[in-house]
Formats: sequence, C-alpha cells, structure tokens
Amino acid sequence: MIEKLSVEIRAPAEKVLNFFGGEYEEHFKELSTDHIERIITVKRADFDNPDVSFYFKQYSPTTGRVQKIRGKVTKAELDKRTGVYRFETKFSLPVSLVMPGYDSIIEPEGQNTVLNVCLHFTFLAKFAKKSIQRVIIHITEELENAKDLLER
Repeated sequence: MIEKLSVEIRAPAEKVLNFFGGEYEEHFKELSTDHIERIITVKRADFDNPDVSFYFKQYSPTTGRVQKIRGKVTKAELDKRTGVYRFETKFSLPVSLVMPGYDSIIEPEGQNTVLNVCLHFTFLAKFAKKSIQRVIIHITEELENAKDLLER
C-alpha cells in the first residue's frame, strides 16, 4: 500500500531542497511537538551515490511512547530537464516491518513547489489501520508546518 501526501509551497524548489537537506535540523522541533532528537550523518551527499543516514527520537504518534527510528537515503535523483528532485528513503527495523520507507518528490510548479511524499506500507499495515492513520496524520501535519516555515 502506498499513501501519497502532497503540499504546494509558495517557494522555489531549491529553497525546499535546501530546507530538507540542511535547514531542517534548525527547525526539527518546530515541525512537530513530539520531536526529541535528530542526527544526520552525511558521508556523501552526491546524487549519483548518496551515503546519508539518520537517527531520530520522537514520541510515537501511535503509542505516545518514545521511539527511536533509523534509516538512510538510498537513492537521489535530479531530472535536469524538469528540475524535479526524487529521494528514496528506507527505514531500519522495527519500523520497516510496517513502513519500509518513503519517497520524496520536489517538483517545481512555476514559482511554487509541489512536495509529494509517498509512504510505503507492507501487508502488515492492514492489521494496524488506526496506527497507520495516526502516522499519516502526523506526517501531514509535519508537511503543513514545513510549508508554513518555508513561506515565511
């Protein structure tokens, strides 16, 4: 199952990319009140062969308890013809049992940018519908908060 979330942001694609690629750290706790800590390790930030891993700690949108999440960017692409950026992100266990990862697509739309996030869920998600809905609501709120920050 894939759940696609979209938000249009009144800012150029490069500003959106820079925000999620670096400035996000400064605003991590502003994006959601449940965020506790986030660490990104960038060994190689190129599009051909990225080596970017992350760790974050937050209050789980499903249980309310502190959870630790690890993952990495496994693929990054820039379509030079269209200016569209695509990123594939994978989570580590135990999150990957239900949500193995997500794709982010940063798409220029005139002076604005459409940010699409495609959340990938495994077959186990059908046994946790309420939890999955809470995750979707949580990420939608984060996207809306990012939009507000970027449009300031």
